[in-house]
Amino acid sequence: MEIAGASGVTGSDGSVSLANVVLPTGLVYSSCSDGTYTDEATGQATNAPNIRAAVIYSGTGELSLFASPISEISFRLADTNDGDLTTIAAVITTQNAQTATAFGLDGVDITSIIPTDINTTAAANDAANDAAGKFGVVLAAISQMGKDSGDDDSAATIQALVADMRAGNNINIAQAIDNFENNADAPGSKNTGSAGSEIKSSLAISRISNYNGSGTAPILQDYTNAGVIRVTDSNLATVNAQVATASSDDSDTTAKIQTIVDNSIRTIAFDATSSSGLESVRSANLAYTLSVASSKEVTVDYTVTGTATGTETGSGTDYTLVNGTLTLAAGATTGNITIASIIDDALDEGNETVVVTLSNPNNATLGTNEAHTYTITDNDALTIAFDNDSSSGLESVGSANLAYTLSAASSKEVTVDYAVTGTATGSGTDYTLANGTLTLAAGATTGNITIASIIADTIYAFDEGNETVIVTLSNPNNATLGTNTVHTYTIIDNEIIIILNPTIAFNDASSSGAESVRSANLAYTLSFASSKEVTVDYAVTGTATGSGTDYTLINGTLTLTAGATTGNITIASIIDDVFDEGNETVVVTLSNPNNATLGTNKAHTYTITDNDAPTIAFNDASSSGLESVRSANLAYTLSAASSREVTVNYAVTGTATGSGTDYTLINGTLTLAAGATTGNITIASIIDDALDESDETVVVTLSNPDNATLGTNTTHTYTIINNDEPTIAFDNDSSSGAESTNSANLAYTLSAASSQEVTVDYAVTGTATGSGTDYTLINGTLTLTAGATTGNITIASIIDDAFDESNETVVVTLSNPNNATLGTNTAHTYTITDNDVPTIAFNDASSSGTESTNSANLAYTLSTASVREVTVDYAVTGTATGSGIDYTLSNGTLTLAAGVTAGNITIASIINDSELEGGAETVIVTLSNPSNVTLGTNTVHTYTITDSDTVTFEGKTYASVRSPDTGKVWLDRNLGATQVATSSTDSAAYGHLYQWGRNDDGHESRSSATTATLATTITPGTNTFITNGSSPYDWMSADSTGNSRTNAWSNGEANDICPAGFSVPTEDELRADTKDATTTKIINQATAFSSFLKLPTAGYRFASSGGIDQVGSAGVYWSRNTRELSSSFSIDLSILLDISKPNNDFFVSKLNNGFFGDVRANGNSVRCIKN
Repeated sequence: MEIAGASGVTGSDGSVSLANVVLPTGLVYSSCSDGTYTDEATGQATNAPNIRAAVIYSGTGELSLFASPISEISFRLADTNDGDLTTIAAVITTQNAQTATAFGLDGVDITSIIPTDINTTAAANDAANDAAGKFGVVLAAISQMGKDSGDDDSAATIQALVADMRAGNNINIAQAIDNFENNADAPGSKNTGSAGSEIKSSLAISRISNYNGSGTAPILQDYTNAGVIRVTDSNLATVNAQVATASSDDSDTTAKIQTIVDNSIRTIAFDATSSSGLESVRSANLAYTLSVASSKEVTVDYTVTGTATGTETGSGTDYTLVNGTLTLAAGATTGNITIASIIDDALDEGNETVVVTLSNPNNATLGTNEAHTYTITDNDALTIAFDNDSSSGLESVGSANLAYTLSAASSKEVTVDYAVTGTATGSGTDYTLANGTLTLAAGATTGNITIASIIADTIYAFDEGNETVIVTLSNPNNATLGTNTVHTYTIIDNEIIIILNPTIAFNDASSSGAESVRSANLAYTLSFASSKEVTVDYAVTGTATGSGTDYTLINGTLTLTAGATTGNITIASIIDDVFDEGNETVVVTLSNPNNATLGTNKAHTYTITDNDAPTIAFNDASSSGLESVRSANLAYTLSAASSREVTVNYAVTGTATGSGTDYTLINGTLTLAAGATTGNITIASIIDDALDESDETVVVTLSNPDNATLGTNTTHTYTIINNDEPTIAFDNDSSSGAESTNSANLAYTLSAASSQEVTVDYAVTGTATGSGTDYTLINGTLTLTAGATTGNITIASIIDDAFDESNETVVVTLSNPNNATLGTNTAHTYTITDNDVPTIAFNDASSSGTESTNSANLAYTLSTASVREVTVDYAVTGTATGSGIDYTLSNGTLTLAAGVTAGNITIASIINDSELEGGAETVIVTLSNPSNVTLGTNTVHTYTITDSDTVTFEGKTYASVRSPDTGKVWLDRNLGATQVATSSTDSAAYGHLYQWGRNDDGHESRSSATTATLATTITPGTNTFITNGSSPYDWMSADSTGNSRTNAWSNGEANDICPAGFSVPTEDELRADTKDATTTKIINQATAFSSFLKLPTAGYRFASSGGIDQVGSAGVYWSRNTRELSSSFSIDLSILLDISKPNNDFFVSKLNNGFFGDVRANGNSVRCIKN
């Protein structure tokens, strides 16, 4: 940035400090008149100069505080000894160029700084500039805030200029500039202020637009005594406050201008410059991004172009999207422009584009990707093919058209190559057609390839027979080939045939094959070659079922081309089913020969041999069960259902004894009825004896199958398991011990002594690591000798490491018992308990700070680093109020990452208010629910926010205290006392003695004079103590009820004797924090001083004489409540007993040192309470 005539230094942050700027005088347009200046911030009037404003152009728009690249200009000025003013600045900006420049105007032709594209002639119409989107140009001049040398004509000229603009009139810019520059009293005039007097500056940036003849140009900013301020989005709201507190430097005789550059310029652009999708994709989002979130709404126009065709209504030709404006709300950074309703048409066309271009950004600038091209990819490839795959005609037909069709119209020309083959001879011999290329113009869908000049010859004898012309399509362009890519045209021979026909017959009358053979060829032969095609019909019968049930073959016609002599009729898809059935036949019979006669084997019988004899076997080779299981079924299965009954013999052997000794089963024969496939041989009546014996077997063996064959498992061995063995198991399923315990025994027990050695395998798993890392124990086998019933598996050499880690387990699992069975606890989990858990606690149990301290860190420490993340919940309590009222901190969870040992819980945003809050308040943070850690000593930290606020009233400074019971806030001393009581008899804490309901007119002084003249109003207008020795012992003759004085002693009323916001307490308020207090119940002078109020025994003053009595022994404190019989409540701290106080015509005992009705002319102490 450059300023004419100035020298400056550019700082590292982009700001510029300028010096030696000599500029003409002038004034800022503001609300001033008759030598006074109204401060826009405070509204107070001060001496002010005559105000002049030079407004060069008034167009639409606003000179924004966020204009790029300049955010603000601020000034700090000091007068020179001769009283010259030396600083002025002008801000000129246009929206189109987005530029801003500050100019020094001394000796500069002011017309040179007006943008050339702003019309400055008298005849110019403002609308032309409005349409161009120009910002207003404001010249802001600085003048001394003191008396000027006098008015001058330029003021009237400038005011008239402003009036014209506000009225919406056209302006002669050149004449206005001339009047401003050449006025005798304008640039360079002296002020008459004293040498070295303070110069104040004011910069106002106004939106001077086309007003409707009323109102005042709004002041956007007004800086007085401005220091150097950097303005960004985040601190703009606090600029005024910062400027208001900036002090001027009178010793600085050099004017300075600080230009503050906005370093947060935002750009908006598409995320990418292009994308694409098939036309079957119904919509597409074009994503855009704002580089930095803005506190204002951002808008950008966009226009839609491209080769595709769109509309606004949703019935777009290719898509739906029209020109528009995208809007990002304040804080938003991303969004999409959506191309909707993309049409998936059936037209074969080229890919098409939709181009969206951004322009005219508001509150942002355009980034790199200003335009996005979306390509709609065409998916309508067409097919082309012949209408039929064959046709024919007599050779006497001169030509033939082979019709082809394109599946749909195309917007492009379609071409396809074709090649010509076949048995007929081209080039004019039999026909005329050469290889070529067919062409369909755009939009055409049908056409023909023509076989021309077909020759009708006169060949006889062994005639030539029919001939073919085969046309094959290939190499399509702008289409693909369809189904019929080949067309065979047959030229039928129409000559007289003189020939002997051959015979045709099957080679054999029969053949056969297993049903597992998937197909069978039935061969036939022509007795000799023919020059013509031979056809013969055939019919299919037999016992087998066609149509895919047993095979696939239907009636048809066999064809032998000219010259061929052999061929096959194929029985296909012979089914290899799983049914046990008889052999089946397929009989094929020839008939209706053409160009031949039938030979001997007119029929062929093919036999499908069944291969489905099923197998029978046991499902399993073995099984077992306890002897307590009374029976066992040995299941067998036939591999496939049979149409016949199946029988199989079985024999019973084994080590167990049948015939009812161990079980019941004898040799026999199993029978499966036709269709059945499963059954059981049952071992019955298994005996559950009490003998401890070896397991025994029953072996059943199959033999002699009928209508089946034996399968794999022909023998089944069933083991009767002895159930008289003892059980072995761990005594417990789990146990644990600290890692400092060197070893652990896992005890196991055999349920009963055995006469045999018992062994059990065990496997060792778990999360702990063996082999000496965490412990020593490997897989093994435990052994109990005969007669033994107990033992231990020992986990040895448990390592007591120093790592903070999770508890780890050693899991020992029993398996494979020998001479025993496993009991309930087959696995034992031993947990090695980690003893290295660190502790966490606050570094200190308490800390404190004044409320002017914005935040406080409560430090905590982990005793040792942990390999795991540590978390601890914390709860926030205390007398202070969170949620931003006194501070900001809510319940939460602190987290220490693995390896971290220290951190802070921060009490943030501590409020430094100016109100008396009753002394210190606390924020108590309590730790709980530790994870991967235990709590240490300081689990609670109490942070005390000390109240630093005081109030000065009638020359004395008071603090405040808060009741621990009611929470009420009281002054910390008696009214008139110079200090808080240090003892019950501290005379400096006694304070004044007030007559009830009376104002602080001086009578309250302990040394004030007395008068017997009663007052007639509640404000007597005397500073003397008014005495009254007779009933009703009042200091005034009116207001007998006391109601007026009760009100007068309230906050802000006529006789309010307390600081603002405080009042004389009511009876209930005084009683609640004294006689009825919970924390310290006040019953005498000792408890009065030990309470939070620290009430001294200040004595009291007699109504009758004005004398002061009981100083150091008693204290009497007023409430503002009235009592019947013309008295008012007070509290007496007297330690004297048996004293009665006269109260008109009755007495109130003070034996309980409590509340009583006192006469209103007495002088008692007052302690004020906050409203």
